[in-house]
Amino acid sequence: MARSARLLLDSGDLISAVNRAYYAMFDAARAALSAIDPKLLNTKTHATLIRRFGKHLVEERGFDRTLGRLFSQTEGVRIGVDYEDDPIDENTVGKIIEGAELFVAAVEEFLRKAKP
Repeated sequence: MARSARLLLDSGDLISAVNRAYYAMFDAARAALSAIDPKLLNTKTHATLIRRFGKHLVEERGFDRTLGRLFSQTEGVRIGVDYEDDPIDENTVGKIIEGAELFVAAVEEFLRKAKP
């Protein structure tokens, strides 16, 4: 999905690019939580999943705090552009995508190390 976000940015679809970048992070977070305990995925809100990621990955397993905060911040931007018509520019979207790529890569590394 991060690749899709970059393609959307390149085509000028900034709102969809933010959406795809966020969902790349969201899906990666779900994979990481599932590797710890699939029951952690039983949630009705994105906010709960983000909090669980913070607790179980950042606090308990030393996942990069900066990337954990970025996940939460990106959700806020996504909500703003998807539902509240918040303005956004190409530079900001580019940074969001770069952050999503770093986040996904860090989760992939966590999952490689978590395998028995």
